[in-house]
Amino acid sequence: MMRAGWLALLVCCLFDLPLKAQTKIGEPKKDTITTPTPKFKHHSPRFAAIASAVLPGAGQVYNRKYWKLPIIYGGAAAFGYLIATNYREYKLRRDAIVARTANPGQVPTDPFADQYSTEDLLVLSNDYRRNLEWSVLGAVLLYTLNIVDANVDAHLFHFDVSNDLSLQWQPSFTPQSAGVSLAFKF
Repeated sequence: MMRAGWLALLVCCLFDLPLKAQTKIGEPKKDTITTPTPKFKHHSPRFAAIASAVLPGAGQVYNRKYWKLPIIYGGAAAFGYLIATNYREYKLRRDAIVARTANPGQVPTDPFADQYSTEDLLVLSNDYRRNLEWSVLGAVLLYTLNIVDANVDAHLFHFDVSNDLSLQWQPSFTPQSAGVSLAFKF
């Protein structure tokens, strides 16, 4: 009989079968295995980066850094204004140049007829185009920094920044040398 018990235990262990204890009828089963609760909730840097890529600022909300939202949306509004203004001014001057060069013998009908020569309009048009390109580059850089910030901030979400962390330095002298020693306190 003893061999049958050991044989049953061996079969259950080999085939990963559950072992059932005898319980009384009507008695609820008790779960005796408890899983330890993690110290921190998992915080995904990947999710933060994807959220910020889909909707700028969403990764910062996920990381609970709400104070960064006005910076992101203020920068986006500023770059949007610069892009719209520079594009409008560039297009206005470019259309004036096209109107002047398409009809060289006629009186120009552009709004800059009395103010600028064609060469001056070309210089101004190039300036606005360059400013437009810089504005687009700034907007792309702001968008990219938004994603990188969300990712890095999610990586450092559980980093301890308490008052117990300190760094002390003090000079140290020995007969052979002099130097500085650093002491970290955690």
